[in-house]
Amino acid sequence: MTAIRPMTADDIPQLERLMDAATAAGRRDIQGTEAGKPASRLLNSRFQKEPAGCRIAEDPHHGVIGGILSITWGSIAWVGPVVVHPEFAGQGIEGQLVGAVLEYWEPMTLSAQGAETDPDNPSQIELYASLGFRPQFLTATLIGAVDPDGPREPIRQRSPSFELIRLSQLTDTIEETMLSQCRRISERHYPGLDYGKELQSVKDLGLGDTLLLAVGERLYGFAICHTAAASEADAGSCYVKALLIDPAIDDQETLLALVEACEGYARLQQLQTVRLGVNLACWEGYQAVAARGYHMRQLRLRMVRPIDDLLSDPSPFHFNDWR
Repeated sequence: MTAIRPMTADDIPQLERLMDAATAAGRRDIQGTEAGKPASRLLNSRFQKEPAGCRIAEDPHHGVIGGILSITWGSIAWVGPVVVHPEFAGQGIEGQLVGAVLEYWEPMTLSAQGAETDPDNPSQIELYASLGFRPQFLTATLIGAVDPDGPREPIRQRSPSFELIRLSQLTDTIEETMLSQCRRISERHYPGLDYGKELQSVKDLGLGDTLLLAVGERLYGFAICHTAAASEADAGSCYVKALLIDPAIDDQETLLALVEACEGYARLQQLQTVRLGVNLACWEGYQAVAARGYHMRQLRLRMVRPIDDLLSDPSPFHFNDWR
């Protein structure tokens, strides 16, 4: 009988091998992956953010046959990646893994729980629907090329001018001030939303940096960027885990200034592309980035339970990736 138990750091190598083998076999039902690309790069940093929210499926004769990772961003929680050995697919193990995470979330005060899956995979959609998730929006992976010779035109200007700050270069006192403003901006988008675990993991694990767009001590927006080999970024790419501007500003020019900052950071790291996950309900933001030359690489279906007004009508200038 398959047992579902908490994941430990010792399980990661086995789960990496399982996930890479399943991805190489072209399994499209593995959340958070793209065909032909190794998904195992996601596992260690995801696990480190919230070990208590990760589970393993273990067979008494075959050992580890599946796993699921999850994370809570304050009042928002989501699952992924999820993987089950091909020989055990279709036997209800995926549902057991997701159910174990839902049980872990049960005592928490969460406004919404989510997942992203392949929109062309009916079995995965049915699985989540059976557990109370409802299809909501498509999320697009957008890829933009970075010009190695300098920023593309037009360069955003304002008066007074924006200052780009890297969180890693701040003193402890100023860092805490800026983190407080990051929490304030996040809270303005969704009550209780907190990217603290993402911000901390980028710093503690050396995954990249957080870019702050400010005028003096006033923060206008921030972007959490992964660039290191051990991060969730593809080779040669800056992966933007989350990007948001203060909804009190609600300004396309500020959004593009922050996207330009990500491109500049990627250029500094000698990377060739910037990768963004954009909920297509954020249509104005998507159009602004697409007009800048970003192209869709992949579409995923975002499913949420329960549906609330905030998640049904997100800010156009708040990008995040549940991959």
